[in-house]
Amino acid sequence: MRFAIGAFALLALSSGVSAQCDGSCQCEVDSCFRDLAGPLPFPPQPAISDCRDFLWVHSTWGSETSTITSWVTNGVVTEVISETEISTVSEGTTTVETITNTVTETETTTSGAGSFTGAPITTVVAPLRRRRRKRQANIPAYASACGGSIGYSSACTCIGVSADGTTWTEVPTVTTTITSTVASTETVSETETVLTTVVGDFAGATETSTLEKTATEQVIQPQYTSFVLQLTNDDANGAGKGYFLRWAADPGNSNRRRLMVTANVEDATLYKADGSGVVSTQVGGYGFARDATSTGPGLWQESASGKVGWLDYVCNINADRLFSCNDAGRAFMSFDPSDGSKMRVWTYIHNIFSMGNVGPLVIAAVPQDTTTIAPAAAISVRVRARSTGNGIYNGQYIGIADQDSQPFQRVRFYDSTANAVTFKADPTRGNLLGPNNAPFSAQVPTAAQPMPFLLGGYDNTRVIHHVLADFSTLGVTVDYPSQVRHLGAVIVNPGDTGVPFFRVHLNTNMLADEQGPLTLEIEIL
Repeated sequence: MRFAIGAFALLALSSGVSAQCDGSCQCEVDSCFRDLAGPLPFPPQPAISDCRDFLWVHSTWGSETSTITSWVTNGVVTEVISETEISTVSEGTTTVETITNTVTETETTTSGAGSFTGAPITTVVAPLRRRRRKRQANIPAYASACGGSIGYSSACTCIGVSADGTTWTEVPTVTTTITSTVASTETVSETETVLTTVVGDFAGATETSTLEKTATEQVIQPQYTSFVLQLTNDDANGAGKGYFLRWAADPGNSNRRRLMVTANVEDATLYKADGSGVVSTQVGGYGFARDATSTGPGLWQESASGKVGWLDYVCNINADRLFSCNDAGRAFMSFDPSDGSKMRVWTYIHNIFSMGNVGPLVIAAVPQDTTTIAPAAAISVRVRARSTGNGIYNGQYIGIADQDSQPFQRVRFYDSTANAVTFKADPTRGNLLGPNNAPFSAQVPTAAQPMPFLLGGYDNTRVIHHVLADFSTLGVTVDYPSQVRHLGAVIVNPGDTGVPFFRVHLNTNMLADEQGPLTLEIEIL
């Protein structure tokens, strides 16, 4: 039986109830009310919590903080954090409201020219805050006597839970730390999407929230600030490992800037590079040029304009911070330890060895206050015959063996990697050298007479040949300046005696006992 009571009658049942009335409210003491109020003077805490979950507004506090730390002063670091909240409210099959709310925070740190080192720069992006949303829970099973949301809401009010409260929830903190490098620009984006769907009648609505996070990183073409150029720890750099490039006034013409190497970083020239990686001096913006002297083309911090026989070089830093120069062809750099450590540049590496120079050099961009040697950058490879087109030697590896008639070891095939030679490939030019910086060599062949192909040195009759790897195709070519060379291997069938030695040809005409012309490729280790 249902009946109405005033505030004083209700006080006799529950002081926790009467506290919500001002003398005019009416509360029905029925099964629903008793299920919530319980037998004690004050309603139980679980019932109060369930009522709050059902009636109160719930708000999420997004305490997301992004920290950007830059330990060097080059490049541009951009942090973009975007939060998109989509709320769809529907009753039955009808969509009542769709709300989209996007908040984006962007922080950009741009450094200028100067040192690569220094105190870290830290930027903290303010936390994002999400909208407040009403989120109603299900009616608990013990209140089934209430008959629905209206009865349950009324009973909740009678036990002291008002309908205008708010609960706050803090989401976990996400911290993103970015440390810039000597030569890169990083763009990091973090996107947070909250999808909210509210369905059913509003009195008994339910909500489903899905939190999705994605993070992406893009490395853009490097933009370089000031740096120095250092010879890396590669064997090809010989006694010059760790040396630096510098220019000084030429003794013969003080108005010209001669390039050389120095062991002291304090004396090194400071360089910069534009968005394409083209290098020039930090002060003055001077480029590079080659002269045409008979003792070997020198490398200068000059323009070739107005200088007879000179040639401008375009010198670059690549994504691995390695330095190289080009004119119409390729250029191999060296320095002359017997002539003031002057820099020279060649199109043929035989001259580097025959002139007593150190090289071909491998050079890297490093911070101007570096205290270490740039790590070796040459790429370790094996060379093998391609799997088709090489007859019985398909897939076999290049090694070496002694031959009494030759002053250096002769190149040959092996059918396994156990005897294969590990070569070092110049990371910017692809030139291959053997152990201990050993070059390939051969006597100059004629159209009718191929010559043994050797690895280990050169002499008065045997000249160095370029063996060049193409890192994009993995192919290998052999040349002598202005001439392509072709290789053949002596055919040694299974069970036969003999050694599959290599010969170098002026053309593609092989001898009757040869397999070729060979097509070779590198296997990067």
